[in-house]
Amino acid sequence: MNYSPRLLLNRITSHGVDLDGNTPIIVEAFTRNGRIAYRKVSSDNSTRKTIVASCMLQRESFTRWITIPLAAPRKAIRVVSTLLDIQLPFALDKCEYSVVSVVGNRDSKSTSALVAGARHSEIASRLHLLSAAGFSPHVMDQEGIALWSQLIEEEPQVTSANVTAVLFFFASNRTTISIGQNGRFVAAHSVNSPDVSMLQRILRPYLASPTRSLMAFRSGPSALTVCTPLFLSDLCSSLQISEPQAVRDPESFLARACARRALMGDAYQLNLRSGKFQIEEHKLQASRRARHTAVVLLLAGLALCTSSAFWIWAENRRSAELQGVSRQLAESIVGNPKLAPPGQELLAAQRSIEEQKTIYAPLLAPFEPPLSDVLQRALSSALQNGANVESMTFNGISVILHGQAPDWAACERLSVALREPAWTTRLERKDAPSMASRPAFVLRMTRIP
Repeated sequence: MNYSPRLLLNRITSHGVDLDGNTPIIVEAFTRNGRIAYRKVSSDNSTRKTIVASCMLQRESFTRWITIPLAAPRKAIRVVSTLLDIQLPFALDKCEYSVVSVVGNRDSKSTSALVAGARHSEIASRLHLLSAAGFSPHVMDQEGIALWSQLIEEEPQVTSANVTAVLFFFASNRTTISIGQNGRFVAAHSVNSPDVSMLQRILRPYLASPTRSLMAFRSGPSALTVCTPLFLSDLCSSLQISEPQAVRDPESFLARACARRALMGDAYQLNLRSGKFQIEEHKLQASRRARHTAVVLLLAGLALCTSSAFWIWAENRRSAELQGVSRQLAESIVGNPKLAPPGQELLAAQRSIEEQKTIYAPLLAPFEPPLSDVLQRALSSALQNGANVESMTFNGISVILHGQAPDWAACERLSVALREPAWTTRLERKDAPSMASRPAFVLRMTRIP
């Protein structure tokens, strides 16, 4: 589980604890005018307002950069555990681990994830040592990552492009090396004693590029005692680097890193005191956050249901209003409310209009054009198109013209001229006598009911 300072919102200070052998080094971190400040304390006088943080040593833990052949970071995180289980020499369920950072690679086809972790036995052993010294930390950081993070905080020039930075942390029982390039953590190593040949074998692969600037720093409780001029001379000449410069107050460097990261957080945040090692307070905080999230989701769901119910009610009300207007119009057309059942107003109105056409046809007939006008217009159109009308009959529905025209195109023009909204026309070819030079036609004009 990644630790976040937001889990302990009521904390205003933090204590970083580093055990140099059996000697504790304690640094208190607090904010002053919006900036982080430190002070050494001789004993753990922490209160309920204090976060206590320590770290797993590099030799007790591990860091891995894992390359995942997926471009999407969210998808890549899901398979980290599978790939990590392949790389570790022990079962994954026997350790606590944290995905510290996920970055996309330049090829845009893969993702790299930084993972830090430690075996359960190592975590239990470290917590036992801290408990014996009188400490019960809320946060268990990782040494190599914490050192690099603090170096970035206090020496920001190491984040420049094409810069390889090496930080040596010298303690009485170990030497830890944290390496980064372009401000990005690369790796960390630990040896029991500061042997020049061993440090050379570890560092040479990271210092091979001639185009990079090399920057070296030293820190730790023994930084000023182990780093004798002879040792520094041998180390620098073998690695061809400049003499490592001491950081500010090197003795408390790791304790400052643990305190600052626990209080403020940064890009490489983690907490290996998770799972079965998680303290009860963190469990309560996580439970409260879960309940808070559940309440927020419940309220959001209730608000959504309420808005949906209101929308449905408004739509039903509007539909009922429109239905009422439609029913009134249908009843005004039908004349009898029983003939317009709900939902069938349009059908009832259409049927009523069809029935009313038949009923009112005799009354509307005087207002329609008289047949004499139709016949006169037919004869006039035939004359204009050069057609001869030989006979004209009327059967009560249709007017049938028999005749001849100069050509068939004239017959078609006559048919178009006699077509109007109240009449339809149908043109038929008639067999003419063998000696006739003009085509014969039959034109049927039918009144549209």
